[in-house]
Amino acid sequence: MLVFQEPDEDPNESFSDEIVEVIENNFPAFIAEKSKDYQKQSPKSNKTKKEEVPVSDQVPLELRIIEAGSKEKKLIERIIGFTEFDWNFTVAKYRGECSQPVEFNLFDEVLCDLLLTEQMSASKIGDVLGLDIQKDPAEKEILLKAIQDLKDDKMLEGDESIMWLSATGIDYAKNGVKFSTFTRNFELYFDLVGSTAAM
Repeated sequence: MLVFQEPDEDPNESFSDEIVEVIENNFPAFIAEKSKDYQKQSPKSNKTKKEEVPVSDQVPLELRIIEAGSKEKKLIERIIGFTEFDWNFTVAKYRGECSQPVEFNLFDEVLCDLLLTEQMSASKIGDVLGLDIQKDPAEKEILLKAIQDLKDDKMLEGDESIMWLSATGIDYAKNGVKFSTFTRNFELYFDLVGSTAAM
């Protein structure tokens, strides 16, 4: 014997405007996503398909904003909505000299270690490294190129007859990192409301 129980829900019950809005905003996106999954699983048809509208274009803007914000929020934060506002800002374009740390290559490290102990000539450095810069032009060019790189970074002073590390060179040598400088364009955004700037 089957016993039927009356459902608890009232079919004539009316929903609040907030619930109706949530359904209207989410249901089309849900259907679109399910439809996309179904098309992936179903066998290909020989019929010409209409151009599909990307799912992202079918998802309401509000949900896309909340989804984007959720990726940036912290664990202790919770997004409950968003508010539109006008952000007045000014963009200023600049060109300036910047610097970035560069780790020593093998030659940088060896030359700095030698010159930290004493001042040396290019010929003596070559002898210590086993390079015959008097008779082998290729080995001389390799060594002088490494020396010139340190000079370009303002780490080395002197000439081939005698060389030593500058104050900057000593500082870089102790840390094993030198700084290369370059010129680049960049922009600053000035917040006219909060009086702050961001790059």
